[in-house]
Amino acid sequence: MIYTKDNFINTLDVIGVIENETIDLTGEEIIIENNFLHSLEFSNCEIIANKIEFFGIRNNLLEIRFYNCSIQAELTFTNCIIQGIYFEKTKSLKSLNLQKGYNNEHIFEIEQLQFKDTFKTTNSLTTDITIRGCLFKNEFSFHNINHSIGSIKLIRNKFGYDNIEFEEHNFMMQNSTLNNIWFHKNCFYNFISFTNCLFTRNTTDTFKANSFTQNIFNFIYFNQCSFNNNETFTKCEFKDYSYFENLIDINSGILNFIDCIFHQYISFNNSQLNKFSIERSTFKDIASFQQTNFQLIKIDRVNFEKGAYFDEISLNIKGCDRISLRTIKQQLQKAENRIDYNRFRGYELQAYYQELDWKNNFKDKAILWATKASTGFEHSWTKALRFVLTGAAIFYSLFFFSENYMLSPNLDFSSLKDFLSGYFRFLIVTDFYNPLEEKRIFIDNSNTIGWIIFILGKIVLAFGIYEMIQAFRKFKA
Repeated sequence: MIYTKDNFINTLDVIGVIENETIDLTGEEIIIENNFLHSLEFSNCEIIANKIEFFGIRNNLLEIRFYNCSIQAELTFTNCIIQGIYFEKTKSLKSLNLQKGYNNEHIFEIEQLQFKDTFKTTNSLTTDITIRGCLFKNEFSFHNINHSIGSIKLIRNKFGYDNIEFEEHNFMMQNSTLNNIWFHKNCFYNFISFTNCLFTRNTTDTFKANSFTQNIFNFIYFNQCSFNNNETFTKCEFKDYSYFENLIDINSGILNFIDCIFHQYISFNNSQLNKFSIERSTFKDIASFQQTNFQLIKIDRVNFEKGAYFDEISLNIKGCDRISLRTIKQQLQKAENRIDYNRFRGYELQAYYQELDWKNNFKDKAILWATKASTGFEHSWTKALRFVLTGAAIFYSLFFFSENYMLSPNLDFSSLKDFLSGYFRFLIVTDFYNPLEEKRIFIDNSNTIGWIIFILGKIVLAFGIYEMIQAFRKFKA
């Protein structure tokens, strides 16, 4: 059938179903304002037009369905009250716009919007989706969508109603690839789920990051998601439980939370990310980061009012700043996790050591250098033992040669027995007698160099023993 603008609208009004047709309205802008009394269905159709707009329709029983269609047109719904819009196995879609209009009296209410099995196993979705000022009463769902080019913008929408049970609504985006996401000033009054989604950003687009800005979330489920660029939550409010678990970064991206408020428990457990950043945010309840793996973490001006769990967290500390490491250390201390607390105490000292320079911070740098040389910042007793034995051997050897050079030039230096006997005696930190003499005799006063070496050696020995004792006590309260 050859369609014109008029008979196209008339067919929808009379029959309501168009199947296996090519609707070629090239260059036409079609406005449909009929309050249909039945459902509209497009099945296995190719629709070509400049723009098709459903405007001002008021029929809360009307369902509009597109099944296995190719839509080469700007598809727009403005100022409507309808039951639902459904897309299933769509082959192509130029653009989709849902909007309430610009007059304060205009509204857009819909029970259900559903995308299903679109492009997941065939071509990718190359379209811009803009949804602005709409109320979704019951369902908003994206299932098995491969959206790799274009953008998805949700602006000033409401999902569900306040004080309504979560299980009555179905708001979710799952098992999908979502490109260039921007969610701005939306209210998710009820449960919203992002499950097993890949968030991407097309680098040719003006988007700098996939972003969620100034949204209100109640119960949010953001599990098993991955992203290949930056993902940012800015000035968002999380009123109920929030789960960001098992997240994966596949291309050195960054997950940012900036100026956010979390009223209830939030979990980031078992996530593996390149960079994780929280800035100027408040956690009013417990936050959990257990068994996470971050290449870099930044925590800046964050208030954990009831504490945070960082058990078994793994970091590449070379890129982490000292403030973030100290914040994690403090939370581990509050949680009485002595094992991870000591680990992050060492990380903090190591970061501080790297910040200092010898010229302007000689005293602190020297102390931390001695700690690094003796036990390492991880307070290893085995390293302390090596430090004691090696340091003692070096100073004792210098003392041994000074004594024999100055006092006993005829001594047989091949005598290993005398050398070792004196060495083991030198290891007794409280023994200040000459370790080369059988009797309890002090070092000859004429050997000034020997005295200096001897005293310095005892200081190094005492320091090493002290550090080894501290290493054994690192798990003590």
